Amino acid sequence: MSAISDYLKMTEDSYESLDLEWHEDTGNSGEMPYECYANIPEDADPDLLEEMGWKPGQKITAPPWAFDEPDYDDQ
Repeated sequence: MSAISDYLKMTEDSYESLDLEWHEDTGNSGEMPYECYANIPEDADPDLLEEMGWKPGQKITAPPWAFDEPDYDDQ
């Protein structure tokens, strides 16, 4: 499971089906992102939207760290 799908509490397949386009919100400084956002596609699966409590066109957000994949030690 990817870090962002885990953060959103959804399966990887469900996440990938949304084909979200994420953007960084850097605020007024324009430097360090403090959150990322995406808009739910108009053609998203209605059953998935109901399950997640989302609506087409809705803006969802995630912290930048939600996109960091965990580091695994070579063991």
